[in-house]
Amino acid sequence: MPTRCQLLSGSLPFLTRPSRTISRTFTSSPCLRLQKRKGGDLGSHLPKHVLPKNQEIPAYPHGPSHIFKQSNKGLYGGSVIQFGNNVSPDTETKTRRHWKPNVLSKSLYSITLKKKIKLRVTAKVLKTIDKVGGLDEYLLGDSASGRRVKELGVTGWNLRFALMQMPVVRARMRAEAAALGLAQEKIDEQWPDIKPVVAPKLSYNEKKKEVARSKEDSRERLRIKKAARKYVRRGWCETMEEGRALAVERAPLRKAARERNERMRERHFELVKKAGGIEAWKTGRAERLAKWIEEAGGKEAWEAMIEAKKAKDRVERMA
Repeated sequence: MPTRCQLLSGSLPFLTRPSRTISRTFTSSPCLRLQKRKGGDLGSHLPKHVLPKNQEIPAYPHGPSHIFKQSNKGLYGGSVIQFGNNVSPDTETKTRRHWKPNVLSKSLYSITLKKKIKLRVTAKVLKTIDKVGGLDEYLLGDSASGRRVKELGVTGWNLRFALMQMPVVRARMRAEAAALGLAQEKIDEQWPDIKPVVAPKLSYNEKKKEVARSKEDSRERLRIKKAARKYVRRGWCETMEEGRALAVERAPLRKAARERNERMRERHFELVKKAGGIEAWKTGRAERLAKWIEEAGGKEAWEAMIEAKKAKDRVERMA
């Protein structure tokens, strides 16, 4: 046997041996059941989704940054891009360069809002947040130099306002002001005590009516906007504000026109059904139209009579 086949012949029984699989018919451990994580809102949110939608946020007292504009969308602590030179130690050749802040993208948890907020923060600000005890303490507190509000930036100021609207934070501010000896009138003026408003529980039919009412209100606002644009386009008004005012004034007329068109549409369906189909209705309408033109004395006379009738109806609606 050739040498190259000696090892092969010894391994043939192993290669041709049938494979045997042993399947377990029992198990001694229970199946692992995956459960959903609990604890409320566990995702991260952008700052614009955390800010209150129904309240007007006061303007940032120091204004947005015009030098390093990306700092308006994060917590940069007043850090800006810096410029300088690289100086060669041998030839003293200067090369222009710049230094940017060490910006990190982090999801920081707010205990008061009970949400994770995805922010762009510098390493310096992140160190300060860890030092003071969290995001809420950084936004609400003050630094030793008294420059915390100036370091917050536009985003930090907006988040601070969102925290200040929470009843827990207001109670804390009132307690701190009372500990400092401020008058109760001043405390009530600066931090009014907001009591939660509990909406009355509505029944199923009342909820349906409320939803229908809100949908109708939104449709009416859209109608007023479209009517205002139409009036401006026709030259009846110069601005959209005047067009909206005219649209609100003419709202009853438009409602009456919609109801009239709806009645005409229902009457048209009834006539088509009574005639036996759309083709039969068209044939009968053509015959009636020919009869009306003949009675009016010609097509031009009939069209003039129709225009006069429309003008009269228009004047009556405008009156």
